[in-house]
Amino acid sequence: MDYPISDGNLRELVRDELGANPLCHEVARKAQARGAISRDIARAENTVDAELERLISKRASQEMRPDPDEQEERWKASVRAYNARTREAHRISWHEYHRDQAERLRRAASTLIAFHEGRAAELLGGPSFARGPGEGRS
Repeated sequence: MDYPISDGNLRELVRDELGANPLCHEVARKAQARGAISRDIARAENTVDAELERLISKRASQEMRPDPDEQEERWKASVRAYNARTREAHRISWHEYHRDQAERLRRAASTLIAFHEGRAAELLGGPSFARGPGEGRS
């Protein structure tokens, strides 16, 4: 009777042959021990593989994490760049404000200058300054 060798079949074979052939019992015991050892080795290999995978993953995640000192330096550089951009934007805004204000004052001043020059010319023209209140220009 041919059985594929497995733990259960091996035990049955040993039981059947126990009384008949002591050598068969010894062979079966050694085969069973080899099977147990190979299972232990397979378990150990799985355990070692799992541990190696865990260590590799841990190392990879540590390598991806930025160095705290390097992270602080990048933050400081970012703050310096932000402050420089803000200062430049404010400088441009103030430049535009003062340029536009100067133009507004130039227009207002030229209008005021023209008004006062015209009034001065009227006053030089003679009796128009002697008019009373309510007697405006004609």
